Amino acid sequence: MVRIGITKEYAAGVEACASTGGVFMPPIMGATAFVMASFLNVSYVTVAIAAIVPSVLYFFGLFMQIDAYSARKKLKGLPREELPKLGQVFKEGW
Repeated sequence: MVRIGITKEYAAGVEACASTGGVFMPPIMGATAFVMASFLNVSYVTVAIAAIVPSVLYFFGLFMQIDAYSARKKLKGLPREELPKLGQVFKEGW
């Protein structure tokens, strides 16, 4: 992010917000979902399904904030030549 012009502070804030959102994004959700399921006496799947809409809205809001920041600062993404190939990413990451 810093390479394309985002300040270190803003990049750190984006990273913190994105990783915090993973706590309630199915299927990750961490131990919180199991505690909720136990407390509410419902299945984990029920809790995960209920968390889909709020988590998608959370990440959509985060995306909009970053997009607005980038537009305000007139930032551009990486050149196409520097973007990793999708197939290679899946091959190495999975």
